Amino acid sequence: MNFTMNDKVALPGPVELNKNLLNSVFKFQPLSKLKKFVINKTGVEKTHYTLAEILTMLKDVIRREGMFDSANPSVILCSRDLEEALNMRALHVTEVRDLVLSHI
Repeated sequence: MNFTMNDKVALPGPVELNKNLLNSVFKFQPLSKLKKFVINKTGVEKTHYTLAEILTMLKDVIRREGMFDSANPSVILCSRDLEEALNMRALHVTEVRDLVLSHI
């Protein structure tokens, strides 16, 4: 098939790309401390997870254990276990996805 400059090709936009990433299946890196944290806190141990699953599990644990600044809920204040898993004491919610991606 030949395309010319006038042909329109639909490229996925940022929303579609994000949706694809969230639904993609990943495997944690060997010896990932985040995988150990997720298993310990949720009891869910699988070989493969979607990014959305991991993010949802983390959100639920953070909410349940009150790991956020009540004056600024977008700041996550890590428990000792989460700090060990992520190697961070605190982080902004916008940093979570990239941190998780570094473990899978």
